[in-house]
Amino acid sequence: MRKIIGVLLSALLIASMTACGSSNVVDYTGKEESSAENETDDVEKVEEVTEEEAAPEEEIEEQPSDEAAYSANIVKFDITESTFEEGYRYEAIVEFENTGTSNIYITGAAFDIEDANNSLVQSDDMISSCPDVIKPGEKGYLYNQFGSSLDGVTDIEGLQLVPQYVVKTTTQTPQEYEVSDVSLKDDTFGVTAVGRVTNGTDEDQSYMYIQILYYDSDQNILGISGTSITDFLAGRTVSFEISGMDLPDGLTVDQIADYRVIAQETFFGW
Repeated sequence: MRKIIGVLLSALLIASMTACGSSNVVDYTGKEESSAENETDDVEKVEEVTEEEAAPEEEIEEQPSDEAAYSANIVKFDITESTFEEGYRYEAIVEFENTGTSNIYITGAAFDIEDANNSLVQSDDMISSCPDVIKPGEKGYLYNQFGSSLDGVTDIEGLQLVPQYVVKTTTQTPQEYEVSDVSLKDDTFGVTAVGRVTNGTDEDQSYMYIQILYYDSDQNILGISGTSITDFLAGRTVSFEISGMDLPDGLTVDQIADYRVIAQETFFGW
């Protein structure tokens, strides 16, 4: 009887460990990195099982966590004179590529601006991500959607972007929605995209943010813009228009070789 109870307890422990799992976290501060630099040895280990919790003949193997494997590079850091106020503004995009086998997401994002001596000038935490979850083999981005003012900065010589973020793995994959009838046009505020999105599921979404990524002929990111929709009810098709106000000045439809629309439920990583 004692051996049967021990075996049952051991099986329950293994099932519990398999269900809970663990997610690898990579905390990064720097200008760019490759997957070779962000590998980590910090693997959570399963607590040891005492003799009272398992039968002596049962051996519990340690369960390693998935590693967040990726590359990250600054692909845009442009400083321009502000058209709204005296001083300067900057726009930045950091590109990530998921080189691992698990979905990853980015949290704790901030863009630090440092001078030529690596002294902190300012830090901005109003940073957007796109998409929220990056699948294996796909690319994603951190960006300051409307740009950021360089408050009180009069000398931009030597300024550099230092992105801050935490990368985690997740087993979740947000629901993606069908996008159709998309077209681009040039207007007063730059490139504008119009289209439709359909909720083909049986779940209502009270809010969703749609983003569009623009690429050149070499698949380099040109800019990212987005808009929100509400009352995205099950079975409903909603039209959207995404303004180009936050895209680079002077960008036209002729310069855009490809684009990608991201329409998926919001992922919080909780």
